Amino acid sequence: MRRSFYVISFGFFVGVLWRSLFFVNTISLIAVLLGAFLIFIVSILLGFHKNYLYVLLFSLVLVLGVVRAEFGYRSFENGLVYEENELINEEGYVIFEPDERDEYTVLVIRLDINGRETNVRATVSQHKDYHYGERVQIKGEVISPKEFETETGRTFNYPGYLMKDAIHYQIKNAQVTSKNVFDGNRVIGFLCSIKQ
Repeated sequence: MRRSFYVISFGFFVGVLWRSLFFVNTISLIAVLLGAFLIFIVSILLGFHKNYLYVLLFSLVLVLGVVRAEFGYRSFENGLVYEENELINEEGYVIFEPDERDEYTVLVIRLDINGRETNVRATVSQHKDYHYGERVQIKGEVISPKEFETETGRTFNYPGYLMKDAIHYQIKNAQVTSKNVFDGNRVIGFLCSIKQ
């Protein structure tokens, strides 16, 4: 049982990693599955061994990992709705707990643009009480996240870092106005209010 868990976990991880590093076409996935089934059939003909079943299981889960990662990429790309440096004036709602810093507040705001959801990381200079789930009006210039060099000289993949939270754009010095309406998940909103 424990070995099956490790095989499933590692197979899914390898599938997600494979799709994250390379574009994987359908032919490659079919080849992996056919190879696994071929090994499984040969193992039955030559005298079944449980290890061959693990090869089949690993291959199936690997394909699931690739499909899951591909779905994530396509879902993310569907949210790319703006041109670089486009000025926007849209209504949306805060999807994460506000991140309050010394001189500014960071909000992640979800916008619905013609049925396509996009998330914007907005830096707000004014200090007001923003809350998870709060509906707001946001104005500003959208920019795509860029890689940058750290103090140690390494290049930080900032777009990839923001992609884990499905953040498509940034707006620096955004103008954000509350609509005094709550749009988020009630349970999460309640938990955030308790935390505060």
